[in-house]
Amino acid sequence: MGVCPLCNGFISSVYTCPHCAGKVEDRGKAVDYIDDYSAYMDENILQENMATSSCTHLFYCTSCENQYQIQVQEI
Repeated sequence: MGVCPLCNGFISSVYTCPHCAGKVEDRGKAVDYIDDYSAYMDENILQENMATSSCTHLFYCTSCENQYQIQVQEI
C-alpha cells in the first residue's frame, strides 16, 4: 500500500476545470463519500476493496459547479 502525495501534502492540487478553465477545489478522497461511515473506516480495508495503487480525489469547480474525479498515483 502506497502513500497518496496529495493526501499527505507532498504536492499541491493545482487543476483547472476542463469545461470552463476555472479553478477546482480538492474535496478529498472519493472513498470518503461512499457512505456515511466510509470516512471513519480503516484505510487498509478501503484499499483492499479498491485494489489499485492510486488514490481517487473528488474535485469541485466553483465556477460551473461540476465535479470531477482525478486519480493520483501513490508513491
